[in-house]
Amino acid sequence: MTATAPEGSTDGAAGPTSASAPHRRLALRLPAGLVDSGASSLATFAAGIVANRLFNDSPDYLGAYGLFFASFLVASIVSNTGVFTPIEVRSLDLPREQRPRLILQSVRSAGIVSFGIALIVCPATLLVPSSVPIGARVALAAAATALSAISPIQDHLRRLYHQADRSWGAAGISSVQVLSVAVIFSVAGLAGFTPSWMPIAGLAAANVVSAGAGLTWALRNLPPPPDLRLRLGQLLHSGKWILSGTFAQQISAYLVVAIVTIRSGADQAGYVEAARVISQPVTVFIVGIMAVLSPELMAAGRQLDGARVGRIVRLLYGGVALLTVGWLVVAAVPWPHSPLTWISPLAFEVDWLLPVVIVGQAIGYATLVFSSVLIGARRERVLAAADVVAPILAVSLALAFGDHGAMAAALAALAGVTGLTVVKGFATHRVLQGRA
Repeated sequence: MTATAPEGSTDGAAGPTSASAPHRRLALRLPAGLVDSGASSLATFAAGIVANRLFNDSPDYLGAYGLFFASFLVASIVSNTGVFTPIEVRSLDLPREQRPRLILQSVRSAGIVSFGIALIVCPATLLVPSSVPIGARVALAAAATALSAISPIQDHLRRLYHQADRSWGAAGISSVQVLSVAVIFSVAGLAGFTPSWMPIAGLAAANVVSAGAGLTWALRNLPPPPDLRLRLGQLLHSGKWILSGTFAQQISAYLVVAIVTIRSGADQAGYVEAARVISQPVTVFIVGIMAVLSPELMAAGRQLDGARVGRIVRLLYGGVALLTVGWLVVAAVPWPHSPLTWISPLAFEVDWLLPVVIVGQAIGYATLVFSSVLIGARRERVLAAADVVAPILAVSLALAFGDHGAMAAALAALAGVTGLTVVKGFATHRVLQGRA
């Protein structure tokens, strides 16, 4: 490490006259975080819309798409938390202006891991019912594997840009991604090229293009990286507790979908996936805000600054509550002439399913605030212990009530994230008070 800032100096403030500088800088970066998350999620949203329209008359195919998408989420979380997150935590020890220098070194050191971990998606092929031909299953698996390999690298690039106060650079990468998706899907639609694997493969191609754009900019504009000696073994050791807890959450989402598919049919999983697509504006907002707030929360957690954490948590939860209520009014009811009923008609097939999914997504994503604090405070074991609550509740309820279809899956997930919020919030409170 070429230069190490003392703990508590990550913001670079130096005296009372500069006390408000970090807050001004944070306020200026929040729009970039929303653009970044909005563009990236819009790309995923576009893939979901294409899948919903493509498989509108084939719930089994949509259920297969949802299963492979869930497996992609599992693979990407393993790469992100197991390898890339420890690098991002170490970047807090560098002055902000030096953090972009980690981009090239971290991708070289850990990028190859994403390609091995991507193979996690393959077993999903065996869970798809026989009503989906084997050729379509294999093609979906191949596309999901490619997406699982490249997406964590692109996510890592964007997070490091945010860590280095270059949030508009991260927004630029996401903008390239969404533009690439628009071109790919438009050309495919005009050409009548609509195989079952196209939604996932198009998203994977857009990730390749946008990650390449971010790396090209780094190669041309950034100085050589610091000598941090990012050894794979050390990264995996550091990230194992973060990985274990986060993986438990993601694998539970995967298992809930799989259980409902087996017990109630792939069409029920398709209804849940359709509702998840409609709930994305809420998750886009949370992820966008957290892209900017997460480094601040990690720094506050490292300093055990409970007052600063409290201000950020109140800000986030207030915004999440307002947006969730607003989106429920707009989306939870199939209003006449609503474009949402055209985008994803299957989301409205099961009464009350969509409101439950929207609320569950909002509560689940909002727990990221506690994760950032605990990671910054180096309490990864506490985080891992807290993260097992949601999987236990969700999978247990899915096993007990899986015969009741899509609503059982949605309520199981909602119960899991509600319990997780209580446990993570309590654990964070104890850590900030120095009692854990």
